[in-house]
Amino acid sequence: MKKYLLLVSLVVFNSSFSQKERFYVFTYKFKNNDKIRVSVSEYKNFSTVAGNYNNSLYQETSYDLYQDINYVDEDGIAESTMRFELTKNTINGQNMTYELANIFKNDNLVVSFDRYGKVKKAEYKNNKEEPNKKFEKLASQLAQIYIVLPDKPMKVGESWELPENTELLSVVEQFKIQKPQIFSKMTFSSADNNVATIKIKYEISGTGKLEKMVLNYLIQAEGKIYFDLTAGRLINGNILTQVVAESDNVKQKVEFNGSISSSFNVEK
Repeated sequence: MKKYLLLVSLVVFNSSFSQKERFYVFTYKFKNNDKIRVSVSEYKNFSTVAGNYNNSLYQETSYDLYQDINYVDEDGIAESTMRFELTKNTINGQNMTYELANIFKNDNLVVSFDRYGKVKKAEYKNNKEEPNKKFEKLASQLAQIYIVLPDKPMKVGESWELPENTELLSVVEQFKIQKPQIFSKMTFSSADNNVATIKIKYEISGTGKLEKMVLNYLIQAEGKIYFDLTAGRLINGNILTQVVAESDNVKQKVEFNGSISSSFNVEK
């Protein structure tokens, strides 16, 4: 029995040791005419307190991104056409799905990105195949459905930073933060049957706006993302973002806090 337990311990130790010493390569492996569906769910819960004023907001949003890979060149640059379909949007219990869904109906997002997920070009087009300048910022945000992968082989336990113009940009713009201080860290925490677990963590601080009020923000987020190393694609993931903010105005103290819970699932 002791010999058996010793053998099991050695196998587990050697497996853990070899996993940490091995290099893994992260790349997206798209092919011409691939069709992909990304389902996203987001829950927002915010409250604002200013003197006797107290306001709460609860929003639930779900949408699908249908992606067609038009072509992939020899350098791994892929061009894709994405179609956005809002499936649910409620604000404090009021159903706004139909009203907002019509805004994006029959419009497409054309995105080019490299094998590491860095967006080269994003353009929003209406159903007349004409560029729509009004939705340029939205195009950039929707284009970031793929996390930016490390451009070098990684060992388990190693980390890399997120470029500031990717997922973090939409957070900064949402709260209108000026000159933000940003810390971000993506950690390759484990690999099991060639599925990598990536832990994401970031912190953003700075002065931003809530309607006409100027507030000092602190935003912290943590989550996990699962990536299929063999297939070269995301599987699913979730991120919880905590937001706190307050004003410097001693005569009219304003406090704002809340959370954003996001999850996604990729189907091919």
